[in-house]
Amino acid sequence: MSTDVLKVSGNYLLDARNGDMTINVTNASTDHTGTVTIIGNLDVIGQSTQIEVQDSRIKDNILVLNSGETNAYVSLGTSGLLIARGNSDELPNAATLLYNDANYWNVASVATRGVFEFNSASAGSAIQINAIRINQSNGNLTLNILGDDNPQGMINVKGTDDYASRVLDDDDIPNKKYVDSAVYSGTDIAKRLQVGDSAFRIVDNSLAPTDPFFAPSSKIWGTLNTSTNVVFRLEGTEAQIQGITINDHVVSVNTTATDLVLQVQTGTNIVSGTASVAIDSPLKLKEYPHSITPEEFNTTIYNSGTPGGGGTGLYYVNTTDSDELVSRRKAIIYGIIF
Repeated sequence: MSTDVLKVSGNYLLDARNGDMTINVTNASTDHTGTVTIIGNLDVIGQSTQIEVQDSRIKDNILVLNSGETNAYVSLGTSGLLIARGNSDELPNAATLLYNDANYWNVASVATRGVFEFNSASAGSAIQINAIRINQSNGNLTLNILGDDNPQGMINVKGTDDYASRVLDDDDIPNKKYVDSAVYSGTDIAKRLQVGDSAFRIVDNSLAPTDPFFAPSSKIWGTLNTSTNVVFRLEGTEAQIQGITINDHVVSVNTTATDLVLQVQTGTNIVSGTASVAIDSPLKLKEYPHSITPEEFNTTIYNSGTPGGGGTGLYYVNTTDSDELVSRRKAIIYGIIF
């Protein structure tokens, strides 16, 4: 096929300022098989550029947006890419990948920068990926996010300046060192453990009154099944375990008219068993309750059982026999009679 050549010795101007200009290299109106080749630089000056092609290939490795900016920031606030959705290529329906110069993140050794924003008005801001791998050669940062490409990945924070001590906000992500340290030391951690409706809690009067773990009296207590079923409590000089309270050297039952029982066996083995409750010190019996004015530590036994023939209601049991102890008055009577 022959080629027609137009040569000019100087600048060449095609002027169609009152209309449009079309370069047609097609064989028919619907056959876009021809190619326009420009040897040299292309400078397009106008309000907009519209390219309607099926396949675009750009050899440049860096695309420059917001070129010609005269300030040390983006004058219009944002710069980036917009993706048309449906018939709309306008916000808020379009999706965008923008650099927002109005929002900032700060690093001590780096100047204040803006942030990149991914947004679609219909779906909110989100990035969906299979995996992210970011590695610095000096080992200061390793970030592996779980995904199909990285099923064994972990989120790690390394090379930071004592990251664990700076986990303060409710939304901060703690690392293993923070969790390990929080369990064993500090004043603002491990104040409540809870599984289901059972909990173990700590409150302290040294905290600010606005702190949820402040209480006028420092206390450690545990509940089972409900928040009101307190089965363990340490408060001041008093300890409570189930229905028993230990205060200084006194052991008492919390429920009125309930006996305090010491036993080493349960059920039918109480009688037939061989183990006993051993008291390894002198035993003092206080005369209380009694209709007579109590005297401290008289060897007086108060028994609520109904007296039998011996008049005491006190019984002894040994390996061969059991019987009621006889009172002095009964013994005198029995001595006279027998």
